This record gives sequence, C-alpha cells and structure tokens, in this order.
Amino acid sequence: MPKLSFADPLPVGMVGLNEVLFVRIRAEMSGDDVIRRMNQELPDGLSMHSCELVTEKHALRGSDVDMYTVLLPEGKFNRQRLEQFLQSKQMEFHYSNKKGVSKTIDLKRVILSIDLIKPNRLQLSIRNHGGKRIRPAMVLKRDFDLPDDQIKLAAIIKGDLHV
Repeated sequence: MPKLSFADPLPVGMVGLNEVLFVRIRAEMSGDDVIRRMNQELPDGLSMHSCELVTEKHALRGSDVDMYTVLLPEGKFNRQRLEQFLQSKQMEFHYSNKKGVSKTIDLKRVILSIDLIKPNRLQLSIRNHGGKRIRPAMVLKRDFDLPDDQIKLAAIIKGDLHV
C-alpha cells in the first residue's frame, strides 16, 4: 500500500486548490503512471496534475507564501479595522502550541498583503513563520475581531484564486 502525507495538511473546512502530496510507493513507476493511477482512484473533484520524483520526504516542502481567499456568507469585513491593521506598525497574535506553551506572532511581519475585494471577500498573502503556518482564521479573529461562529462559516480557499 502507498503511504500518503501532505506537505501542509489543511484544517477541516478549508479548500486547497494546489496542494502538495507526498506518496511513497515500493514499485518503480513513472510520474505519468502515478498520475494516471491516482486519478483513477480519486473521488470526483480531486485530481493529480503533476508528479515529481524525490528521494527524501524532507525534500518536499510546501510554499513559503500562501495565498487565501476568504468569503463571508453572512456579514461583511470591517473596512475600518482593515485600515487600522494596515496603518499599525505591529499586530500581535497570541496562541498556544500543541504542548500548551504560549507564543506570540507579529501578524504585520507575516501578512504580505491583505485586500478587501468586496465587502464580504478578502484576499490574503501570508508568509509562513519558522515552520508555523499562519491561517486566515487567526487573521480574522485578531484583525477583524470576528466571532468564532462567523469564522467557522467563512469559506476559506487556499491557492492563487483571482476574483
């Protein structure tokens, strides 16, 4: 059986448009054979587009910068809060890691761009921070002060989506 792992596993509810998957197989196969066989087995809506041979799992990395589109099905983003963020020199976000240790990230250092496309649609470009992936939910909570239930309803799409 092949072993599968994602370079950047997405949180539940987030859509990814161009994800990197590591597949470990024992048989020698060409990249085209892997693509063909995977696409035969994948459910509707998922497809493999390219395949690259790597000899070590650590050679496979996700992107250093991730693009996101966030759509609020109800409500809209507060333009005033966005302006406050853009004009601020620092915007700290406090969180706890898996071991319960408190950490702080300056969102101004990792958010490369944040654009309000429509009142309910936002595009973000986020630089990953020392192995820690900054997710849009963190930005929505800290920058826009959105309640958790509204964040859970948001459609978050990872990938370079031009709308």
